[in-house]
Amino acid sequence: MNEKTIDRTDALLKLDRDDVTAAEHPPARAGDRCEDSLEAMYQEIGWWKGPNATAAARTLVYDFWRDQGDQGLRWLVSRLRPEGHIDLLDGVASILAQIGDTAIPPVLDELERQPSRDQAEALLKALGWLGEQGNATSPPLVARLGLVLATFLSGDDPGLREWAARAARLLPRERAAGLLLGLLNAEPDADVRHAIQETVAASAAK
Repeated sequence: MNEKTIDRTDALLKLDRDDVTAAEHPPARAGDRCEDSLEAMYQEIGWWKGPNATAAARTLVYDFWRDQGDQGLRWLVSRLRPEGHIDLLDGVASILAQIGDTAIPPVLDELERQPSRDQAEALLKALGWLGEQGNATSPPLVARLGLVLATFLSGDDPGLREWAARAARLLPRERAAGLLLGLLNAEPDADVRHAIQETVAASAAK
């Protein structure tokens, strides 16, 4: 767990202490209430103990985000930009992967917007887990996905290279092999090489 990881319980208690009575504020606009609802459900992601960690609570959170449609998913992937809590980052990645193919367009859009490092890893994880589940990118998105993954595969961060390699399972077999095989011998990181080999083998078995 990195230094940016915070104690989420303390953070939520602070929000409670800082809260003020409704009489001190004008009524919230509809857009404000929607934003507040999204933020509240965002803060319920990634708990491993307490009432938000039960199977029923996790299902409720997943159902909420699944039902938000494209606009809600775009809010979710964008909200990750300043996030540093590893459990929340992984929790969002898991939700996106569970939602399936409809999560791919908003994830791609956000990856094309120079995401923060941790945001990029969470979104690449979502794509990697989607690929492991047997999902595939729709033909209109194949070229875009290939370009996005090539960008991260050529970067300096081995963690991002590894998840970009795993996300290549979403590409057609020939496209995945063409993207990864030329990188294998030059890749200095063992985990990235292993991810490339696994992805190429999985793609060949399609």
